[in-house]
Amino acid sequence: MTAQETPTRGGISAPEASPTAGLSPSLGKPAFLGERTIVLPWPPAALSPNAKRRGHWRAYAPVTKAYRHDCAVEALAQGLRACPDQPLHLSLTFCPPDNRRRDLDGMLGAFKAGLDALSDVMGVDDSRWALSIRKGAKAMRGLVLVSITGGADAD
Repeated sequence: MTAQETPTRGGISAPEASPTAGLSPSLGKPAFLGERTIVLPWPPAALSPNAKRRGHWRAYAPVTKAYRHDCAVEALAQGLRACPDQPLHLSLTFCPPDNRRRDLDGMLGAFKAGLDALSDVMGVDDSRWALSIRKGAKAMRGLVLVSITGGADAD
């Protein structure tokens, strides 16, 4: 880790920002700037709740850790940074890699490590999030679109 980087929750490093970056002059608190949409990779099949039930947690722990890290790196690369610990709304659109039937709760369960990565990067307690989920169109290799909005109406 260089002198320019600072550790964040979960061990993910992010470039250190100016102490006054993102501060609202009137409130003195960081302000979440509207809506952000980021694209994250499709979760590995091993993270599906149905697949996890078949084995011991140690069997899929390395896959979970790797996917969480990949999502955090991707979110940082797309410009997601720390924001104030405020209620946020995350709209998740799952675009599967094929036309197999999938249920939304299974896709959400497989994406838990991705949500944890977003929590790490933003430094926000994910208990303050409201989620909406939907299935989108098929996409090559699959992806998860995450739209993040902040504000009092997120709860």
